[in-house]
Amino acid sequence: MAGDRRGFSLLEVLLAGSILLGCVIVLGHLAYLGRRNARAALDHSTAQILCETKMAELLSGIAPLEPADQVPLADQPDWMLSLALAPTDVAGLTALRVTVAQDQDEDQPQRAAKFTLVRWI
Repeated sequence: MAGDRRGFSLLEVLLAGSILLGCVIVLGHLAYLGRRNARAALDHSTAQILCETKMAELLSGIAPLEPADQVPLADQPDWMLSLALAPTDVAGLTALRVTVAQDQDEDQPQRAAKFTLVRWI
């Protein structure tokens, strides 16, 4: 009678369940990493767009060329603007440095996105 058993043994069921659980855990972690990296990419591209926009405003004369440090943006209060003017080795040229950074979160300071553009004017 021992030779015509039907079904799975308890060991086979436990092994299959363990493999399934391991796969679910790995896939869940991969989904978490994907969401985290997608958010970081979105924050970085937002910082780049805001920085390019501010640089264009400054170069066109819409906004004044005055140094600023960690000033909140008017239309995006979660983002901070830093503006610096520095002399260069070439006479008549000034380096304009525009930095846009996400407001620091106390819980996750390493997640703050930041982007800097430098233009000689």
